[in-house]
Amino acid sequence: MTQMVKKSRLWLLVIVLLTAQLGIVLPKANVAEAANNGLAAKPYMGWSSYSLQVFTGNGQWITAENIKAQSDILAASVE
Repeated sequence: MTQMVKKSRLWLLVIVLLTAQLGIVLPKANVAEAANNGLAAKPYMGWSSYSLQVFTGNGQWITAENIKAQSDILAASVE
């Protein structure tokens, strides 16, 4: 190996080690704490027929028949 390559590797090692030391010495950034106000404590629970209306699984997207079928199911479950 040439002398220049050896010096380059040495300098690279020195720079990496100094950078690692700075990462340990520098103060940590403030971490934002989550608000504990009761909002969104649980996931949304309710009727969500959007995915059922939009895609039927066989490649067909939203149709009037899909919307009608979902509204009929919702009406039947509310009764």
